[in-house]
Amino acid sequence: MIFTGKAHGRLGLAVINEDTTIIMRGGNAEAGDVLQFDLAQTNGNVTNNVPGHQSSGLVNVIAPTAGGVAGGSFLCFALAAINQDEAGLVRLTGIGSAFCIRASGSISPGDKLVATTSKNLDGILADGERIMAIAQETVTTPTSRTLAVVLFDGIRGFGTNCT
Repeated sequence: MIFTGKAHGRLGLAVINEDTTIIMRGGNAEAGDVLQFDLAQTNGNVTNNVPGHQSSGLVNVIAPTAGGVAGGSFLCFALAAINQDEAGLVRLTGIGSAFCIRASGSISPGDKLVATTSKNLDGILADGERIMAIAQETVTTPTSRTLAVVLFDGIRGFGTNCT
């Protein structure tokens, strides 16, 4: 979340990291993996969307789906490795290291990034894709998954890509 109200004693925008504890479903996660809250209840352990309930899509995360990436769910990224069916910490919004990739070229500070179903943020965007992060550092030719510092908003995103 970017706080734009009066930030006593600070210069510029205050970036607030919003972290929460989740349960990982459908596989393991590495630190930096982009994940999706299972609001569609696709995993058999998820049966409702009641806040705080162990079987809730607001508690359980899975690998991103095409629908979730397109805007059908909240996204986050793992702050540490999380084993399947265990609890772990994820970041919903703020600055942190997430896996980034780009088929050709480099990622530069300020570049828009979109989520993929491969648990990455991609620097190559198509028209209409939901922007989930803004690169904060240069990543030279990240043709394989590379951890990079990003400004991430898994709740609202940063708009839609228009070419």
